[in-house]
Amino acid sequence: MGSGTCWPPTTWPNTRYVAQLGASRAQRVVLTRDGRTEHLFLNAATGAWAVLWERHGQWMVRQNGQSCIWDAIEEHVTRWRAAGAPPLERFEIAVSSDRSSITWPGDGPSATPVHSRLF
Repeated sequence: MGSGTCWPPTTWPNTRYVAQLGASRAQRVVLTRDGRTEHLFLNAATGAWAVLWERHGQWMVRQNGQSCIWDAIEEHVTRWRAAGAPPLERFEIAVSSDRSSITWPGDGPSATPVHSRLF
Protein backbone atom coordinates (compact mmCIF):
# COMPACT_ATOMS: atom_id res chain seq x y z
CA MET A 1 0.00 0.00 0.00
CA GLY A 2 1.30 3.46 -0.83
CA SER A 3 2.99 5.47 1.86
CA GLY A 4 0.82 8.03 3.56
CA THR A 5 -2.40 6.20 2.81
CA CYS A 6 -4.60 5.85 5.85
CA TRP A 7 -7.02 2.93 6.04
CA PRO A 8 -9.71 3.00 7.16
CA PRO A 9 -9.94 6.66 6.20
CA THR A 10 -11.15 9.27 8.66
CA THR A 11 -13.82 10.50 6.25
CA TRP A 12 -14.94 6.90 5.84
CA PRO A 13 -18.36 7.21 4.09
CA ASN A 14 -17.11 9.74 1.51
CA THR A 15 -13.81 7.96 1.01
CA ARG A 16 -15.60 4.67 0.52
CA TYR A 17 -17.70 6.24 -2.24
CA VAL A 18 -14.62 7.68 -3.97
CA ALA A 19 -12.87 4.32 -3.65
CA GLN A 20 -15.82 2.60 -5.29
CA LEU A 21 -15.55 5.01 -8.23
CA GLY A 22 -11.98 3.76 -8.71
CA ALA A 23 -13.18 0.18 -8.94
CA SER A 24 -16.78 0.62 -10.03
CA ARG A 25 -17.18 -2.91 -11.34
CA ALA A 26 -15.64 -4.58 -8.28
CA GLN A 27 -17.59 -6.12 -5.44
CA ARG A 28 -16.34 -5.67 -1.87
CA VAL A 29 -16.55 -8.62 0.50
CA VAL A 30 -15.33 -8.72 4.11
CA LEU A 31 -13.92 -12.09 5.17
CA THR A 32 -12.48 -13.48 8.37
CA ARG A 33 -9.58 -15.77 7.57
CA ASP A 34 -6.62 -17.01 9.59
CA GLY A 35 -7.79 -14.89 12.54
CA ARG A 36 -7.80 -11.62 10.62
CA THR A 37 -10.34 -9.51 8.75
CA GLU A 38 -9.69 -9.21 5.03
CA HIS A 39 -11.35 -6.80 2.59
CA LEU A 40 -11.62 -8.43 -0.82
CA PHE A 41 -12.34 -6.37 -3.94
CA LEU A 42 -13.27 -8.61 -6.87
CA ASN A 43 -14.19 -7.89 -10.48
CA ALA A 44 -15.98 -11.12 -11.36
CA ALA A 45 -16.15 -10.22 -15.06
CA THR A 46 -12.36 -9.92 -15.46
CA GLY A 47 -11.10 -11.96 -12.52
CA ALA A 48 -9.07 -9.03 -11.19
CA TRP A 49 -8.89 -8.85 -7.40
CA ALA A 50 -7.27 -7.06 -4.49
CA VAL A 51 -7.24 -8.05 -0.84
CA LEU A 52 -6.45 -5.69 2.04
CA TRP A 53 -5.68 -6.64 5.66
CA GLU A 54 -4.02 -5.18 8.72
CA ARG A 55 -0.80 -6.65 10.10
CA HIS A 56 1.01 -5.18 13.10
CA GLY A 57 -0.67 -1.78 12.67
CA GLN A 58 0.05 -1.52 8.93
CA TRP A 59 -2.29 -2.24 6.03
CA MET A 60 -1.13 -4.80 3.50
CA VAL A 61 -2.41 -5.29 -0.06
CA ARG A 62 -2.14 -8.08 -2.62
CA GLN A 63 -3.68 -7.81 -6.07
CA ASN A 64 -3.75 -9.66 -9.35
CA GLY A 65 -5.61 -9.77 -12.65
CA GLN A 66 -6.07 -7.75 -15.83
CA SER A 67 -6.33 -4.49 -13.92
CA CYS A 68 -4.78 -3.40 -10.64
CA ILE A 69 -7.90 -2.72 -8.60
CA TRP A 70 -6.13 -1.38 -5.53
CA ASP A 71 -3.92 0.95 -7.58
CA ALA A 72 -7.04 2.46 -9.17
CA ILE A 73 -8.72 2.87 -5.76
CA GLU A 74 -5.63 4.49 -4.24
CA GLU A 75 -5.23 6.83 -7.25
CA HIS A 76 -8.83 8.04 -6.96
CA VAL A 77 -8.64 8.61 -3.21
CA THR A 78 -5.29 10.43 -3.57
CA ARG A 79 -6.69 12.75 -6.28
CA TRP A 80 -9.81 13.45 -4.21
CA ARG A 81 -7.74 14.31 -1.12
CA ALA A 82 -5.42 16.53 -3.21
CA ALA A 83 -8.55 18.43 -4.34
CA GLY A 84 -9.40 19.11 -0.69
CA ALA A 85 -11.69 16.08 -0.22
CA PRO A 86 -14.82 17.89 -1.42
CA PRO A 87 -18.07 16.55 0.04
CA LEU A 88 -20.24 14.33 -2.12
CA GLU A 89 -22.81 17.13 -2.52
CA ARG A 90 -20.26 18.94 -4.71
CA PHE A 91 -19.72 16.04 -7.12
CA GLU A 92 -21.16 16.48 -10.59
CA ILE A 93 -22.93 13.71 -12.46
CA ALA A 94 -23.36 13.98 -16.22
CA VAL A 95 -25.53 11.55 -18.17
CA SER A 96 -26.04 11.35 -21.92
CA SER A 97 -27.57 8.72 -24.17
CA ASP A 98 -24.31 6.77 -24.40
CA ARG A 99 -22.19 7.69 -21.37
CA SER A 100 -22.23 8.82 -17.78
CA SER A 101 -19.47 10.48 -15.75
CA ILE A 102 -18.82 11.70 -12.23
CA THR A 103 -16.38 14.51 -11.44
CA TRP A 104 -15.54 16.59 -8.39
CA PRO A 105 -14.44 20.22 -8.03
CA GLY A 106 -10.72 20.88 -7.86
CA ASP A 107 -9.73 17.89 -9.98
CA GLY A 108 -8.39 20.23 -12.64
CA PRO A 109 -10.05 21.63 -15.77
CA SER A 110 -8.49 19.10 -18.12
CA ALA A 111 -8.85 16.09 -15.83
CA THR A 112 -10.63 13.07 -17.16
CA PRO A 113 -13.86 12.21 -15.37
CA VAL A 114 -13.44 10.46 -12.07
CA HIS A 115 -15.75 7.77 -13.31
CA SER A 116 -16.95 7.27 -16.85
CA ARG A 117 -18.94 4.40 -18.22
CA LEU A 118 -20.50 3.55 -21.53
CA PHE A 119 -23.92 2.01 -21.11
